[in-house]
Amino acid sequence: LTAEIAALNVDAGHKQSALDASKSTLSSTVESLTKAREQERELTARLDRARAELQQQKGRLASLEALQQDALASSADGNAWLERHGLDGRPRLATQLKVESGWERAVETVLGDYLEAVCLDRLGDVAGAVEDVGRGSVALVEASEQPHASWAGSLQDKVSGTNAARSL
Repeated sequence: LTAEIAALNVDAGHKQSALDASKSTLSSTVESLTKAREQERELTARLDRARAELQQQKGRLASLEALQQDALASSADGNAWLERHGLDGRPRLATQLKVESGWERAVETVLGDYLEAVCLDRLGDVAGAVEDVGRGSVALVEASEQPHASWAGSLQDKVSGTNAARSL
C-alpha cells in the first residue's frame, strides 16, 4: 500500500503540475482575450468615427460639387455668346486647377469670378467678338505656356495646372 500511495502521490504531483500549467495557460489566454476584446472595442470605435467622418466628407463633397457646378454655369447671354463663337466646349479655369488640400477656399477667394473664365489659346482670336456679349458676362483667360515666377510659400505654390491660373 505504501508503494501504491507513493506512486499515487507522484502521479498526483504530476497532475498538480499539469493543472498549474493549465491554469497558467488559461490565465494567459483569458488575459489575451480581454486585451483582444478591448482592442476590438477600440478599433470599432475608430471605425465608427471614420465612417462618420466619411459621411460628413461625402456630404461636404456633394455640397462643394453642387456649388462648383453652379459657379461654372454662366449667364444665358454669356452661354449664347460662347456657343455663337464656338467656345462653349472650351474648358473653364476651375476645371484646369489642382489645389493643394486645405487651400481651396483661399484660391476661391483670390480667383473669385475668374474660376468661371473660359481658357483660350489666344485672346486675340476673339478680340473683335467681345463687343457683342450683350447683357451677360464672360471671363476669358489666355493659356500661357510660360511659367510665371513665384515666391516660396505663396498661394501660387499651392496651385498646379494651367499657368494662366498661376499668373492670376
